[in-house]
Amino acid sequence: MRNLLIITYTALISIFVISCSNDTNSIENDSGIAEKEVVGVELDSIIKRGKLIAITNNTPTSYFIYKGRPMGYQHDLLARFAKEIGVQLEIKIVSSIPDAMDSLVHKKADILASGLTILGDRKQYLDFTMPITQTHQVLIQKKPKGHSSLNRKTLENRLLRDVTELAGKEVYVEEGSSYYDRILSLQNEIGDSINIHTYNADLDMDSLMFMISSGEIQYAITEEYTAKFFLRYYPDLDIKTPISFNQNIAWATPKNSTALIDTINSWIEENQHTTTWAVIYNKYFKFNKNMNTRASSGYNLDNGKISPYDKLIKTHAESIGWDWRLVAAQISVESGFISNKTSWAGAQGLMQIMPATAGSLNPNHTDLLSPSQNIAMGVKFDGILFEYWTKIITDSTEATKFSLASYNIGKGHVFDAQRLAEKYGLNPLVWDGNVAVMIKKLSKSSYNRDPVVKHGYCRGLEAYNYVNRIFSLYQNYQNFDIPDN
Repeated sequence: MRNLLIITYTALISIFVISCSNDTNSIENDSGIAEKEVVGVELDSIIKRGKLIAITNNTPTSYFIYKGRPMGYQHDLLARFAKEIGVQLEIKIVSSIPDAMDSLVHKKADILASGLTILGDRKQYLDFTMPITQTHQVLIQKKPKGHSSLNRKTLENRLLRDVTELAGKEVYVEEGSSYYDRILSLQNEIGDSINIHTYNADLDMDSLMFMISSGEIQYAITEEYTAKFFLRYYPDLDIKTPISFNQNIAWATPKNSTALIDTINSWIEENQHTTTWAVIYNKYFKFNKNMNTRASSGYNLDNGKISPYDKLIKTHAESIGWDWRLVAAQISVESGFISNKTSWAGAQGLMQIMPATAGSLNPNHTDLLSPSQNIAMGVKFDGILFEYWTKIITDSTEATKFSLASYNIGKGHVFDAQRLAEKYGLNPLVWDGNVAVMIKKLSKSSYNRDPVVKHGYCRGLEAYNYVNRIFSLYQNYQNFDIPDN
């Protein structure tokens, strides 16, 4: 059994009392006594930054990686909201609920999106959006042996349906969760003790349900929509005993993030009843037959793997000093790890190498669709470009972005964007917010006909998106502990 902990309600509250000691301004109440007003996250600062930073957890219902691509109900909604306000999405994984809320209180992120229940005491420290969905807490228990042959009445009689019968029983709940608060209240309501065990975030819902199915533990409490996701894999379990009334699930922001909350709420109101929203919900909670298989597939970051080509990528990335996960992100964007992919323009293989480029990189290559040869050539090209840009740009991250843009669109067009950046008072040696801004404009005649532009028209938006997508995936890959060997 994984690490199971017993914690106290007082300890949880203390986390948030300590957390709220920073980021405050003094104000006076009606009695003239100085109080502290927490400063929230400004929507303008998010837009200026060009990035929405969201905290979530690594579960099949919130966020996971499948074949190199981020997925999950919370992720998909967050990605659509980020697109709505015109910024990139950055995901940060925080496993435990107390740690997640503490991180938000300290403004280490803009949004917490992990199936958080709106509770009164949480409102002291966080602001909540309008509900994303509703659910209620349920008891997970194992059906009796031979349940499939029992009639409905007999089956019901053998299951725990009256919550007062939990007196004296061992029940497992996640530490810091609303389930823990609820079982404390339930214990008080029935006037008898319940043997409460708490588990930390290392124990996922799939494993918890397996433990009940195998008879290792007897009861656990969670919200219905998560339990429902996994129920198809455990037909011997029952989740029909309600433990609470319906509860609202929402996103949270740091306290007093008024403009951000208002913008999110407007977006939710506009989209929540659309077909698109329903498709996202059904994908994970209704028609989810293959979703858990994807979340736990062989090429999942929890298993330490991104693709079937990880060993090749590691070997070649090391030759140019790049993190192999960055090269993996590049391959994911280029080909989606499809080794025999050929583009309309003739680019081939995992790293979409043009035949002419391949000839200059390796005149002796025999098969451009060979994963080994293709990755070797693509990484060699990355290395040549990176060596060039590091002579001009000292910051290695900036040099990497310029290298990737050059890989996608050619150095000539990047030079043009640099010259335009300098002309319009931007920094020609910084990508985000500077050269990246100008490279998008190279498709417009008012810019590509400028005398400083030597290589004419190009669809600069492709290079802009290319760099953003690679770094976004790279950030996702860094959320997980992937062994290097």
